[in-house]
Amino acid sequence: MTLENITLDGNNVEVKYNGSLVMAEASAVTIKAGATLCNATSALGTHQAAGGGSVGYDYAYGGAIHLEGASAFTMSGGSIINCQAAYGGAISDMGTGNMTISGGIIDNCVASAAGGGIHKDIVRRAVGRDRS
Repeated sequence: MTLENITLDGNNVEVKYNGSLVMAEASAVTIKAGATLCNATSALGTHQAAGGGSVGYDYAYGGAIHLEGASAFTMSGGSIINCQAAYGGAISDMGTGNMTISGGIIDNCVASAAGGGIHKDIVRRAVGRDRS
């Protein structure tokens, strides 16, 4: 997926269960000039069982972009602004692909746990397993 001359605006809506603007698994994501990803919030939440008990806890990865598997990420222009998540306010890379950033702007992105702008999970990558 190539984003160029487009705006993806999360409108400051809090989305639970990894509510990133862009989610990719084993694919390429490229951000070029004129692309703006903004105002996205990926919020923490839990899955609930039918009887009301908690089944599992979901982390909030990547306010704007969440990458899994062999996804490759390239940013040569554009901007990611005003985004937040628990891990990687702008970008969370949980995969094994390459990340290349040669231009663009990441601004005012915050994370409550790790990686204010960018979170790269090298532990999960090295071990090859999910921590959930």
